[in-house]
Amino acid sequence: MKKKKTSLKISQLRLERDFFKNISIAADLDSFFEELYHFFYNAYSFDTFGIQFVDFERKELKAFKSYGRKKYPKKIKEILHTTIPLQKSKSISAWVAKKQKVFYVNAAEMETAISSEKITEIDYSVIKNTGIIETLIVPIIESEKTIAILHLGSFNPLGLDQKAIDTIVSFIKTISHNIFIAKEKHYLE
Repeated sequence: MKKKKTSLKISQLRLERDFFKNISIAADLDSFFEELYHFFYNAYSFDTFGIQFVDFERKELKAFKSYGRKKYPKKIKEILHTTIPLQKSKSISAWVAKKQKVFYVNAAEMETAISSEKITEIDYSVIKNTGIIETLIVPIIESEKTIAILHLGSFNPLGLDQKAIDTIVSFIKTISHNIFIAKEKHYLE
C-alpha cells in the first residue's frame, strides 16, 4: 500500500512539473487555462473547468471561459457565461467570492445541499443541465482579494475526501499569482 501511495505522489509531482513547464510557454490566458484544465483532468479526473473573474469596478463576476470535453447547447453556454452581481446574488459563485471559502458538493449531498439552501435553484439547474454530479468551487485570492473563481466539475463520482480537496486548494493557492499575472497581461493587451 505504501508503494502505491508513493507511486501516486510521484505521478502527481510529474503532472505538476509538466503543468509549470507548459504554462511558462503559454501564449495567452486561454492557453494558460487550457493547460490548467488538462492538469485537473489528468490529476483528478475533473471533466469540466470554468473560470470567472471579479470585476472590482462593477462588483460582479464575469465568466471568462469553460473548458472540457463535452459541448453544451447554446442555452447552457449562455447560462454558464452569465455575469453575476456580487452583492445581490445568492449564487454559489458570489458566495465563494465574498466569503473566500471553498464549496464542494458530490452527488450524494446534492439534494441535501438544495433543501438546506446551500445551492440555489438556479445553480442546481445549471449543475443538473450540464450533467455534473460533483463540483468544487475555489476562490483564487491575490493580496487578500478574490480575483477569480475556479469551477471544477465531474460527470462521474470522484469521492473526494477532505485531504484531496485540501491538496487541490493548496495547489490553486500556489498558482494564484500566476493567474493574477496572466489575467493582468491579458487585459493589458
